[in-house]
Amino acid sequence: LYISSFFLQHVRVATEFNEDNTKKVYSERLEALGPIKFAEKIFLAIFCMTVFLWIFRSDLVFHGDTCRPWIGCMPGWSRIFPESDYIKDGTVSILTALLLFLIPARDGEGGKLLDWETCKKLNWDVLWLFGGGFTLAKAFDESGLGEFLGSQLKLANFFPPEVTLVFVVFVTVLSTEIIANTPAIQICLPILGGMASETRINPLYLAIPASLGVSCAFMLPTATGPNAVVFSYGVLKVWDMVKAGAVLNIVSVICVSLSWFCVGRFVFNASPYNFPSWAEIYDCLLY
Repeated sequence: LYISSFFLQHVRVATEFNEDNTKKVYSERLEALGPIKFAEKIFLAIFCMTVFLWIFRSDLVFHGDTCRPWIGCMPGWSRIFPESDYIKDGTVSILTALLLFLIPARDGEGGKLLDWETCKKLNWDVLWLFGGGFTLAKAFDESGLGEFLGSQLKLANFFPPEVTLVFVVFVTVLSTEIIANTPAIQICLPILGGMASETRINPLYLAIPASLGVSCAFMLPTATGPNAVVFSYGVLKVWDMVKAGAVLNIVSVICVSLSWFCVGRFVFNASPYNFPSWAEIYDCLLY
């Protein structure tokens, strides 16, 4: 994080921005917002309600594998409905979106908090790209293609586990530039599971660094939500993001690999030569 901040502020964009200019821009934008309005207060309340409903929708198990109400477990609010399995995060999203279309904005024009004219201004192309990534990840999982590809990567047997790990981190960092981080790791984990089974490397040795790697998305607008939001303002071009993000991606590969070699594998007891018993069970089920 510190390396990224230093690079962006003092190396990549040092000729255009500095700390004084940044503070000035923030101050001007904050003053332009003015006092918080009624519609903004309601938006904030609905946002907090949405997050609350997402977090506490299903049971939160703090101890053990099963949920005994209020004994190491907090029951989810979806239990109050007879068919709770049909209530998903998308259900909450649809409910709160409908509220935005129904609640008056009190703007003196009789409008609602949200209308279709505003919705048409959304970057639907970016949303389609994100949705396509999730669909692709689901197809990899349901078809078994991920496990098959992982089982074919026998070439990893000819390299030390450390080299394999750096390669895995490098590939996951690049993959998350094309696909959002959540679907990217959904695609990568089955492949890494098959690779671990084939090479007899501890699956955690590959999976945990890969999970960190997919969070290092700096180059393209489709990589992650914040990138898409910044790009949507039309100030930056794709090439501007690529030039800065390519260096940060290389730094990310180095940082993730070194942190895993020096600290992570000892914290998680994930030696590459210790193939755990639970992975043996998964191996039997897979084949």
